[in-house]
Amino acid sequence: MTTTGLGSAGLIIFTFVAFLLLLSFVQSNNTDFVVAGYLPDYRFYIDLNQTVLDLTDLLLFSVDAKPSLLSDNCCLHADHFKIVQQARAFKQKEQSRDLRVWLTIGGAGRSSGFPALFGDTERQKTFLQKLIDLVKAYDLYGIDFDCELPFSKQEYYDYMLFLRAACDKLHDAGVHVSVALHPQQALPKAIATLVDRVHLMAYDMLRRQGAQPEALHHAELDQVRKAVHLLVDNDAPGARKIVLGIPAYGRHESNPERVKTFAEIVDEMDAVPDTRNSWRGFRFDAPKDVRTKVAYARDAQLAGVFLWELGQDKATVEHARSGILLRAAGSGKLYTDTAIEPEL
Repeated sequence: MTTTGLGSAGLIIFTFVAFLLLLSFVQSNNTDFVVAGYLPDYRFYIDLNQTVLDLTDLLLFSVDAKPSLLSDNCCLHADHFKIVQQARAFKQKEQSRDLRVWLTIGGAGRSSGFPALFGDTERQKTFLQKLIDLVKAYDLYGIDFDCELPFSKQEYYDYMLFLRAACDKLHDAGVHVSVALHPQQALPKAIATLVDRVHLMAYDMLRRQGAQPEALHHAELDQVRKAVHLLVDNDAPGARKIVLGIPAYGRHESNPERVKTFAEIVDEMDAVPDTRNSWRGFRFDAPKDVRTKVAYARDAQLAGVFLWELGQDKATVEHARSGILLRAAGSGKLYTDTAIEPEL
């Protein structure tokens, strides 16, 4: 018996099928990589329709962990969700892609309601059910927990128990769950296996050694790598759950309490820096730094990246109507190549 190889027609078909499989794999990888951004209630003046074109996920910041949720005088209201729904419809029309929308619970200055939930099973059930009702009302994708309180050991333990209860109830309702962590914060493996994502706030990392800061830039790449490795090396969570945070603001190298948004820095420069990441003592992530961090996140097989926060970015008609840093995190392509490095 003799065997024959593929004929020319068979070879063409085989090559075509292989190409389709490769294309599908590449498209899947591109689709799976998260490009997210936090949008605080006080930044809704941005052109959200244009912004969401460069996002896979939008994180709405935020409401306190209180049973009243949207009925308080503070923070997000029903009108904000209407604007988000319009932007979501715009993205669907322009790109035939949906926008995953998350609601953040807590955050800096908005975490006072958490302690009342700790250890109170009935109050937790009531609160979580209200979250589920809110998710259904606005067709949200998930809930992002960000408890920023000075924890005692008992409070930390109670927060972990709350997260476990939240994951169980929200997942049963088809709601995704994420948790925001600062570098050096621990997450037990038992909880890390339950949450769908961890938003690693890889900025404000200016630990001082003696009189000098360990790094001049609060989001220096080596410090970012260390923060990621600390989570991964502890095996909680796996790298594929980590979404890496990128700041859209700079801190002064000698006085870190002084902060400027990337938009303010660009306005002062009167130019769009691509590689330069310092200005009059302020250290920040330039577009090139953002692209480098995105490449690192991909190489490390992280879930993706997020920007804190969208309103701090600089949007221009000439370069990127969604925001220059956001565009660098996504396609990486500006509308023009007219970015000019300002002189010293």
